[in-house]
Amino acid sequence: MKLTAMRIQGKKLSEDKISQVVRDLSNLFGSNFFETEVNKVNSSSIKIGMHMKCFQIDPVKLGYNTRITPYRTSRTRTPTWDQRVTFNNILNEYLTEQGISCNIKSGDFTIRKGLTAFTENDWHAQVPDHAHENTMRGYSIEAYDYKLEAKKEKAQVSYLKLVARI
Repeated sequence: MKLTAMRIQGKKLSEDKISQVVRDLSNLFGSNFFETEVNKVNSSSIKIGMHMKCFQIDPVKLGYNTRITPYRTSRTRTPTWDQRVTFNNILNEYLTEQGISCNIKSGDFTIRKGLTAFTENDWHAQVPDHAHENTMRGYSIEAYDYKLEAKKEKAQVSYLKLVARI
């Protein structure tokens, strides 16, 4: 995710202001339990993200999510749709409070254009066809169900006891 063409009242941000924005965003995401990196690229752009991903959740504070595929189910730190919306809303709210105009794209999604902050309804309209196809094929990320995991562990222990008897 990159914030480009950053301006306040039509002027580029000063070095001090852009450094403050980087620090503020880093602290803001951390306090909301999102793990990411925020780096200054130049005087008018900032990069938010880690290698091959924008951010991940803090499993100690938020717990894990579940990655579901047609082949298996596993725990993941990949954010759900709702967590992505929360992340983008935090970013948009901060930029609006600071009066910062910029363009933000994240993959196929436009998060902000100038002073216009896009919302969840806008993002639903931007979902690419391949995402719908993946959902139809059984791929998704959902909140982790700890009760279901406890049942699985209990069933596995019962199975191991049964195997031990044989």
